[in-house]
Amino acid sequence: MDENTRNQLSQLFLAAKSLGKAVEKSVMTGTQEGIGDMILKNYHDLHARIANLLPDDYYVTEVLRLDIAPDASDRHKAAQVNLAIGQLISYLESLLRATPAAIAGDIEDIKDMGRELQQQILSVTRKAIKRALSNIDIEVDLKDQPEPPTPPTPPVPPTPPSTPIV
Repeated sequence: MDENTRNQLSQLFLAAKSLGKAVEKSVMTGTQEGIGDMILKNYHDLHARIANLLPDDYYVTEVLRLDIAPDASDRHKAAQVNLAIGQLISYLESLLRATPAAIAGDIEDIKDMGRELQQQILSVTRKAIKRALSNIDIEVDLKDQPEPPTPPTPPVPPTPPSTPIV
C-alpha cells in the first residue's frame, strides 16, 4: 500500500470510528428512531470511498457491503450498520497496523480507549445509582412521634480536701 492510500485510509478509519461510536451509542440507548436512513447513508458513503481505495479487497468490496431492504425499521438498519461498521473498523485497524507508521497511532488509540472506558464506566455507574435511588421510598409517620429522652442526672461534684495544700 502506498503512502497516499495509507493516509486516505487513516482519515477514513477515523471517520469510521466516529460513525461506529455514534451508531453503537444509538443502538445501546435505543435512540435510533428517525435516524436509520441517515446512518445507512453515512455507512454507504464511507464504505464506497474505502472500497474505491481498495478495489481488489474482496472483504471490503463484497462482504462489508450492506443490502438492507428499504422498508426495514430504523432499529434494524442501525443494528446492521453497527455490526458492519464494527467489522470495518477492526479490518481497517489491522490493515493500517501492518505498516510501521501506525505505531504512534496505536498508542493514541490505547489512550483514547482508556478515556472512553472511563467515561463509559462513569456513565453506567451514574445511571445505576440514579435507578437505585429512584426506587427508594421513605415513609415518615408524624402521628406516632416518640417521646423525647429524659436528660441524665448530673454527677455529684467532688468535695474539696479538708487540709490546705502548702
